[in-house]
Amino acid sequence: MKYILVECVQSHIRTCPYSEITEAYRRISLRSGSNKAKIAAARHLLRMIYYMLKRRMEYAVMTDGTGADKFHAAMQPLLD
Repeated sequence: MKYILVECVQSHIRTCPYSEITEAYRRISLRSGSNKAKIAAARHLLRMIYYMLKRRMEYAVMTDGTGADKFHAAMQPLLD
């Protein structure tokens, strides 16, 4: 499962340059290197997936131009 999540993160980083996961990856990679950043971003992605499945929510990215995604207000506290 870890391998699949890391592959998903790598694909996500290439295709969604302004998402919250990509920004977290870049921030962590500066401190700890790209391998640890991929694992941390994969964990972030897994938390998002778990929460969305638990709440039966859909993921919707609405980029506001500043590079930050806007999530449903109920979802944000659990992702932090």
